[in-house]
Amino acid sequence: MYDNPNCYVAVTDVLSDDPASGVYVMLQIENRTDRDLLFSITDAAISGIVVPASWSATVAGGQTSNETIIWTGYDMDVAGIETISDIQVSFRVNEASAPDGAPLHEDRLYIAP
Repeated sequence: MYDNPNCYVAVTDVLSDDPASGVYVMLQIENRTDRDLLFSITDAAISGIVVPASWSATVAGGQTSNETIIWTGYDMDVAGIETISDIQVSFRVNEASAPDGAPLHEDRLYIAP
């Protein structure tokens, strides 16, 4: 996903075999700065259908964290998603001390299940 001087973010696994059970995207996040960073998604779509996007994680400077983005079976049911072809998220990285400030990184990411 990301690999730059400030941070490294990789998808380590995607569990999406049964949308009724939810969708889980596992991430490994490395903060390469000496400042705390806030990683978040601002919107998301699964199989081209917009779904709730309410995930964030703060990672301390110089630390690595394993995180999971979860969309529940209820989220999938309400959206009418029965199969998963792809996952798209708007991913954002900010300094934790300025979560509403200009992002250090921002990109639309495509994740294949």
